[in-house]
Amino acid sequence: MSIAKPPSEGELINMVNMLQSNLRKTMQTSDALNLPRIVVVGAQSAGKSSVLENIVGRDVLPRGSGIVTRCPLVIHMSHMSDTELAVRRDRDLPETAAACYATFADEDGEYTDFQAVRTRIKQKTDIACKARTVSRTPIELRVTATDCMDLTLVDLPGLTRVAVQGQAQGVEEDIEALALEWITPSNTIIVTVTAADTDLANSDALALAKRVDKSGERTIGVLTKVDLMDKGTDCTAILSGKVYKLQQPWIAVVNRGQRDLEGGVSQEKSLAAEERFFASAPAYSKFLGQVGTRRLRQVMYQALYSHIKMYLPELKQHLQKLLATCKKQLRELGEDGTEMEPVALLQQMLEKFTEALKLPLKGLQTGAPPRGAHIRHHFDTTFVATLEAMAPWDDIDNEAIKKQVITAKGLRTKLFHMYEEVFERFSRESILQLKQPAVDCVDYVHHELIKLAQDASSVLDRYPNLKDRVLDFMNAEYNRYREPVFEYIDSLIETERARINTCHPGFFKGGWGRELFVALQDVVQADDSVEDGAVVRRMVKEYFSIVRLNVQDTVPKAIMFLLVQKVMDESYVHLIKELLIPGEEHLNHLLLEHGDTLKRRKACLGVQACVRESLEMLQHIRELRV
Repeated sequence: MSIAKPPSEGELINMVNMLQSNLRKTMQTSDALNLPRIVVVGAQSAGKSSVLENIVGRDVLPRGSGIVTRCPLVIHMSHMSDTELAVRRDRDLPETAAACYATFADEDGEYTDFQAVRTRIKQKTDIACKARTVSRTPIELRVTATDCMDLTLVDLPGLTRVAVQGQAQGVEEDIEALALEWITPSNTIIVTVTAADTDLANSDALALAKRVDKSGERTIGVLTKVDLMDKGTDCTAILSGKVYKLQQPWIAVVNRGQRDLEGGVSQEKSLAAEERFFASAPAYSKFLGQVGTRRLRQVMYQALYSHIKMYLPELKQHLQKLLATCKKQLRELGEDGTEMEPVALLQQMLEKFTEALKLPLKGLQTGAPPRGAHIRHHFDTTFVATLEAMAPWDDIDNEAIKKQVITAKGLRTKLFHMYEEVFERFSRESILQLKQPAVDCVDYVHHELIKLAQDASSVLDRYPNLKDRVLDFMNAEYNRYREPVFEYIDSLIETERARINTCHPGFFKGGWGRELFVALQDVVQADDSVEDGAVVRRMVKEYFSIVRLNVQDTVPKAIMFLLVQKVMDESYVHLIKELLIPGEEHLNHLLLEHGDTLKRRKACLGVQACVRESLEMLQHIRELRV
């Protein structure tokens, strides 16, 4: 898009309005961008609706008693160009319909009858609020007319202090919270509407604005019902800033009263009557720059424009971040939809998957659960603690030892040999108990690898058929890799049981051999009576500790070598052999995109185009004088 000249003030405001509307419809990110806006707050009886309608120049708001506005109403005012007016006239529309129309952001079609607009707003309000008194969901309306200035206003539910009959308890708190949500952002211009015939100290709108704008830098004070003030009184003290100081000017307006509304007084007649009132009131002769709806429009317009200019650098930064996010999403969704050859694409996706599979095992994952750390912790802590807690010798009672000694004795007379045989029998039984913790350790790692594959498969979300096939294959592979580990554990345990090595250096560590000799001499002197199994239990405990340390060290190594390392080294090759089967139909099935991928890509491309266009416009903006 090329721009021959810098945008005018109106074009700049309209650009931000269009950006806000487009982003809300596509990615719901306009709130995140925190775009400058004008928010109108006031008590229910302050005349807020009349002020808004005077600014818009149309009767767009539903009327009634109680809380009529129950959710935020965003009104975009857009000036109709001569070109658009000519096009609309060519459609043989009535002049009033050609020169002014309204649209809703979430609907197709346009409205030229504003009674229908009011009815539709009420319907949308009822839908948004349902059983609730107020709703946070905004209604977005655009009014395009030849006599409109480019401006965006947000109308909020009127502030109230108590819930009256028919209103939900706590509604006053809900409305206040909703208003704070909209006026808190630092680049929001707050328009407070207060009746001039009330004490300014009791203005709920001013009190709320002061909570978020203590200096009054972004608050515009509007005084209504000036014509209803007691005879001999006026609001010039407020307009001069003597009562309550604001950085923005105070503006006094005269709106249509209830009798005018019932009598069908038009906006044009109302504005003319307002001008006559202030022109004929001597008290306001020195404040003509601060009175009237037309002046209020100008002040609001200038304030919004100034805020936008100050916000441009931050807006550009936000848009650049959003553009980077779009590019990232498009890379995940397949860029602009054009793809490489199916074989090359399949290879690329499998490479991404296997890389995502390896990173957590290497401790290089970002954002994913640390599966590698889980496995290491299980090896170094959980598995060790489980083995160290085992005490199979505690289950060997004296009676069992006595029976084994009698059985082993036979016709032999050497008690030491009998004790050695009993010791070996109980040692083999205790060693066998190490198998189950080792098997459990394998199962834990196996389970973590399955979860690791599920985590890594997120890179395949775009292709659900491929993702399912990959996960099914990896589960089968894990089961296949796991079997050799089980076989190794069986072999390790049986190897340890096959020969009880009483000559192991650790078995006689610390003079254990001398203690054992003395203990057995005591047993011999007891004339073959085996009433105390302490010696056998101590021998079993000592030897079990030696084997336990070996299992504790060897099993994790076997799991890493036979299972985890195999996954890292062989998964890509095996996946290629399994899935890269010749045949266009097969590959097309695997690479069939998820149902909403095209929709998401289209939406993302739309946002990207919108952001790029906005960035290009921002690049051409020159310093303008308000």
